[in-house]
Amino acid sequence: MLLSGTLCLYPLMEPTTKTETLDIEGMTCASCASFVEKSLTRTPGVHRAVVNFATEKATVDYVPTQATPATLKEAVVNAGYGVTERAPTPAPPTGRPKSTSRKRWLTKSSSAASGWLPPWP
Repeated sequence: MLLSGTLCLYPLMEPTTKTETLDIEGMTCASCASFVEKSLTRTPGVHRAVVNFATEKATVDYVPTQATPATLKEAVVNAGYGVTERAPTPAPPTGRPKSTSRKRWLTKSSSAASGWLPPWP
């Protein structure tokens, strides 16, 4: 790549971004969501912020070297709204799944029903 008369050996690279989802409290209308979105977008290091009023969630793409989840939460609080701490997602179950009682019931009921038929009038 040629840049102002000199050869540039390294191409210009976009910084890597992370995505954070915040649970927002206190929004009562779409205007509130718009205000929170603007507050987040104006935070240094934020590339994109989308706030959904119906789900009360904000999805923010940011550069981790310029912004942190704490600065995102601070931007929401400074706008006059709250941020609920998200519960950690449970780890997927490991090992062999437990046998279900429904499977046993279906096996027993089908074998019991196969030996008897109701009388026809």
